[in-house]
Amino acid sequence: MHKNYDKFQNLFTPLLLKPNLTIPSRIYFAPIGIDRASSNGGFSNELLGFYNDIMNGGCNFIFLANASVSRDS
Repeated sequence: MHKNYDKFQNLFTPLLLKPNLTIPSRIYFAPIGIDRASSNGGFSNELLGFYNDIMNGGCNFIFLANASVSRDS
């Protein structure tokens, strides 16, 4: 086990958000700009794959990244 496990052991315990909603762990993925939207600015399959990989890796909180209004912004 990692030497700092005792300091962060709560990261791997479930979190009860509501009586009927429990999150398996407390691992959080902060928003970042990854520039994988479709050419019209919509949610692309590549973007979906990216976030699926994050979730399948054990992250339970994901906040979506930036959104641009135009190519010039």
